[in-house]
Amino acid sequence: MASFTTGAKVLLLFAIVAVLVKLAQSQSCTLPMFKFGGGGLITGIKEPGQDVGRPDRFLCLQNLQERNVGTLTMDCISDGPAIRMWFINGVKNPNINSYTYTFNIDDPVNVSCVLMNECGNSTYPVIISNSRPIIRHSVIQGSNNVTGARVVCLNLTDTNRPSTQFFCPVVNIDESLGFERKWFKDMFEVTDSSTLEFLTIAMIGSYTCVANNSCGAGTARIKVNAYPIIRKGNGTISASVADIGADLCTTAPRAMLICHILNNIEGTRIWQRNGMTLPETGEVLTITPPTNNDDVYTCTVMNECTRQNSVLPDTASSTVFRRLTASITGSIDGVTGNGCNRPSARDVSRADLCPSFRERVTISCTTTEPYIIYFGPAFIQVADNEDYVIPSYRDNDSGFYTCIAMSACNNASDRITTAPLGNEPTIPPEPPSEPCVMPPCNIAVGADICIAPGLTVNINCVANGTVSNYTWEKDGVFFSNNQNLTNVGPGTYTCTARNPVGSDSQTSKVEEFNTVELGATRDSVNRCSQLRYPPPARTDFCAFVGDRVTLRCTPSQPDVPTEINPDGEPGEKIFNSIQLQDSGNYLCNATTDCSTNTSMINIRVYDPATIDRGKTLPAPQENELVQGAGRTSEEVCGRDNNKISLHCCYSGFDQPTTMWLFIAEGSTQAVPINTSDPNIMISDDGMNSVLMINPFGEDYAGTYRCNTTNIAGTDAGDVNVVYKPPEEKEWLVSTWSRCFPDCHRGVRNRTVVCVTVSNRMVMDGCTPPPPPSEEQCTERGPCTEWVPGNWSVCTKTCGIGYQVRRVTCKATYDNTIELNDSECLTARPPVFRYCNIQDCPCVEPAYCSHYVGTEMCWRTEVQRDCCCTCGPAP
Repeated sequence: MASFTTGAKVLLLFAIVAVLVKLAQSQSCTLPMFKFGGGGLITGIKEPGQDVGRPDRFLCLQNLQERNVGTLTMDCISDGPAIRMWFINGVKNPNINSYTYTFNIDDPVNVSCVLMNECGNSTYPVIISNSRPIIRHSVIQGSNNVTGARVVCLNLTDTNRPSTQFFCPVVNIDESLGFERKWFKDMFEVTDSSTLEFLTIAMIGSYTCVANNSCGAGTARIKVNAYPIIRKGNGTISASVADIGADLCTTAPRAMLICHILNNIEGTRIWQRNGMTLPETGEVLTITPPTNNDDVYTCTVMNECTRQNSVLPDTASSTVFRRLTASITGSIDGVTGNGCNRPSARDVSRADLCPSFRERVTISCTTTEPYIIYFGPAFIQVADNEDYVIPSYRDNDSGFYTCIAMSACNNASDRITTAPLGNEPTIPPEPPSEPCVMPPCNIAVGADICIAPGLTVNINCVANGTVSNYTWEKDGVFFSNNQNLTNVGPGTYTCTARNPVGSDSQTSKVEEFNTVELGATRDSVNRCSQLRYPPPARTDFCAFVGDRVTLRCTPSQPDVPTEINPDGEPGEKIFNSIQLQDSGNYLCNATTDCSTNTSMINIRVYDPATIDRGKTLPAPQENELVQGAGRTSEEVCGRDNNKISLHCCYSGFDQPTTMWLFIAEGSTQAVPINTSDPNIMISDDGMNSVLMINPFGEDYAGTYRCNTTNIAGTDAGDVNVVYKPPEEKEWLVSTWSRCFPDCHRGVRNRTVVCVTVSNRMVMDGCTPPPPPSEEQCTERGPCTEWVPGNWSVCTKTCGIGYQVRRVTCKATYDNTIELNDSECLTARPPVFRYCNIQDCPCVEPAYCSHYVGTEMCWRTEVQRDCCCTCGPAP
């Protein structure tokens, strides 16, 4: 209960002192008393069963507000004369007799009424308080920040159960009353929760927090739900009942798919088949397994959590497979039915198909999936949806044929049995025989043999079982009816043993050892004999660059395949224009079943030494003459002190050697060049030999011959060098050009060159010094003129002014050149003239009118100023 303030206590103390003083003055005194009854102390409200006069009276504002009571009027009634005073929260109120309180639910008040007389005072307190507990939020706030949400959603799985704390804060409590807090789940109180401000939960349900005291109670509620999760199956199940998520393979007429939501969480189910929504919404969906195509069923679950938080609903799908079947059949070409009704058929009671010897049989498998055909325990490779064909039926083809097809749902199989034929003769196969190089050569049919050339072979044919007759074929043509063959040569021999049930054959191939020879030819002959000296050892064939050469591989047996390496060309290799890089070893391989034989040939290609008469020569330097050996019949005309360079460009393989020879004028004998002569130098870089004569003189005139030689040939080229004596020279001049400019001081030119007297060739070295090629000239006097400038502005606008201008003497051929006035021979234009010579208008002062008729008009200064009145001054 609230207590009085300090001010109230002081007032009360003063009142008590005053009463004691009064009591001291009067020996008989009665304190004022509160009068109870009727409406009680407080008018306007009455609560049954309560004593309104109790000093600890307590009013709940919330209860009054719910009863729509906006104001309280309190009367303080005494049973005798007394003075009333009201104290609100310890502060004196000026109201004397009554106090009206308009309450605010958030404004608790402590009201006291004090009655005083001469004997003392009496106090009656009333507390008006907002004392009902209030929970801070309209819903409970969780520790996971679920503020204001009416539904909290959890992610619950079998292995994950997260917990969530919810906070229930109570505010606006009068501490004097206190409160009690309780938690309820689905209307049932949670044990031992009366003091818990936080409640940790991990289960779905509706949770309520209640806080109450003597004034009332406050509540807050929140619903805890979870996202629906489907219990999913997996794999393929052959039963008729499965959880959604597992694929179903069943032959039952009805099946069930279960869409169970874990943890018994509420949710709505949507069923779909092949994308189409079904009307069923229950946990179990009854279905009919498909007969043609597989069906896909989907279950989707959702509730208020998925809708409230925009979370994708959980979904699961199951494929319901159709049942796979397989059927195997057999047929015989040209036979209606299975053939088991024919007289030759055997074991027809156990057979589904009865072919005869060498008939064509087809085994077919009919199913919707890829399949495998087995013959007995053995797997037969066939392509998808293709039949297995036996082109020639034999006894060992009889037995069980099984077709097996597989799918994700089941495996299907079917079997057919073919009847046996009985025993037919068999000729056992033989491995290849060792080569035979010495007689006798014996083999059993089925074995192949290689024999030396000229030998023969004996071949035996022995069959198991009853044999009616033997026949032999050689190279596909009938050869003999004997059982065995003797002294036969190369060929392919086939022995066939027959009886009424069937026949069997084996083949032997007899071959001779093969030999091969690789040869080379060209359009003419092997050039090894044309070389200047023998080629290296082991050279089989020689050719020159550009020859057409053919390599031919010739085996001893016709039709034996051959190839020439390294290129692997079959039988023959042709070089239409053989080159140096084609030199090397070439192998011929001839391969038969008997042997592989090789023949090798070594080819060497040469390029005869040749002078290149068309190669570009270097440009001559000053005073140099350049020529190539063997290029032209024109002479090289050398003069004294010329530098002469003679080039001999050559090529060839093997590397050629070169030599320069000299044939003097008037001689036919070629002699080696004197390399000790300091004026002659020979250089050779392996492709070009250069003979240089520097300086040239008359003694070096003659024919120079370049010889180049290698193993394949020789070439030579001449250069004829002629000495030319010095020629007589003179100066050649042209006529003078026109004078420019053609007046005053001009210039004229002419061409002066040094030429030979004989052929007018331009040369150097003329004597004496050349005549002048330029001189001054004058054809028609000075080239000058007067150039006037612009007139200046007139000095007066009337009454005779003047103007001036500048006149200069300049060259006519270039007016930027200014000359002395004396150089212009004509009269100079004027530089001065009068302007604006007309009279000016008469304007005079007003006083001039006083001079009319007076002698003042005769004065010159008056006439000047009074020009109209007195006239112009004389």
